[in-house]
Amino acid sequence: MKSLLLISGQSNLERCELKATADRMIQLYDQVCELGHDMRYLYPSTCFSRSAHTLRIATMLESRRADVILHVPVKNERDAYFVRWPKDVIQAYKNFTAIANSPVGRFIAKELALPNVKVSRWCEGGLVLRTNDTLVVSDAMYEPHQIKNILKHYRLLFIPSPGHIDHPGCRKMISVTHIDLHCALICTSRQMLLLVSEQYYHNYRVQVHMTAEVLGALLFVVPSSEVARRVLNLAFLPPGTVLLPDRCPRTKRFLMQSIDESNIITVKIDKNFNYHMGYGGLGCMSSIVY
Repeated sequence: MKSLLLISGQSNLERCELKATADRMIQLYDQVCELGHDMRYLYPSTCFSRSAHTLRIATMLESRRADVILHVPVKNERDAYFVRWPKDVIQAYKNFTAIANSPVGRFIAKELALPNVKVSRWCEGGLVLRTNDTLVVSDAMYEPHQIKNILKHYRLLFIPSPGHIDHPGCRKMISVTHIDLHCALICTSRQMLLLVSEQYYHNYRVQVHMTAEVLGALLFVVPSSEVARRVLNLAFLPPGTVLLPDRCPRTKRFLMQSIDESNIITVKIDKNFNYHMGYGGLGCMSSIVY
């Protein structure tokens, strides 16, 4: 196994869409596994008000392929939130497993037998861009007592948090600390790739070029039309598989300079597969263990 992809299952669907959604989810599971990875859809054990038909689609999937589902015990809406957005509940680093202060993180860490579990802001995947050896971190996140341990295992670079910036899916300027809707870092066998949004590049041009130079990364400024599709919140499965939203042709062409097209899985985003009506994307819906 190369990587394990934990991705939140679909919810808030109409009854008539359940079969089409189950078909799409099985197809995505097969595509990921055919490339040598493993994958589980996360579903809460109990249905809450924001998760209409959640248990129905989980049951439908499990009846067809029992190995695709991981049921996560939840007791309240906060737990259910972490199942929908697992990127911010658990991150497995080389020397410890960072989890949110939630039963969801502890359950997943136990199920995967992940070592040295610690409650930490390092679980907030939106604050950190990761490769095997490098962490690019939002300057909004600072934990001095854990920085020293991180530095033993990773090269650590800080970049500006987006600050007050247009947020994809939001109609007004808001303060943003997470960087993963405006930046992406991909380490391929051929080249390190750094992708940033047009607006982030405009605001922090000098810092972006300095970061790309230090990393030895090929820089790509993503057009705003594709940023709005949440393309920068992609899911990267080491050593070289990318889950990418559809209708992002320029970003896909850029990636194909360093990644074989067969390793780029295009995910159609529509009413049958979406972002849970939130501001995240495929990356926020995922936690990737490798």
